[in-house]
Amino acid sequence: MRYVGITFRGGTNPNLNNLEAWVTKNPYAQAGLYGQCTWFAWGRFYELYGYDPGFSGDGSSCVKELVAAYPDKFERSSSPKAGAVFSAIGHNHVGIVITVKDNTLTVQEGNLDGITNTFQDAKKDW
Repeated sequence: MRYVGITFRGGTNPNLNNLEAWVTKNPYAQAGLYGQCTWFAWGRFYELYGYDPGFSGDGSSCVKELVAAYPDKFERSSSPKAGAVFSAIGHNHVGIVITVKDNTLTVQEGNLDGITNTFQDAKKDW
């Protein structure tokens, strides 16, 4: 796993009524990829940080693209932090670390059913 992160605005759960994050500004939504892990991570990042994460590739490349887009704000690390984006190299998956306490991570990720969904179905697939 690779992680990057800085202090973020927090928020326990996604606000899937935030159409900027989940529909209008999200490049994965524009491509019809509702429910995919990349769609979820892009939207959740936008909600937590308030700006475009700079990634639009597959799940395994999101951290690399984020660091390239914002080298002054993010760095690669092997240690997870709250607010970090993780890319699961070899598994083509991406998500967001919400909390780190002792040896326990809480992450949020999309595509739990393994398929691309409609927006309505994707709202439940995280």
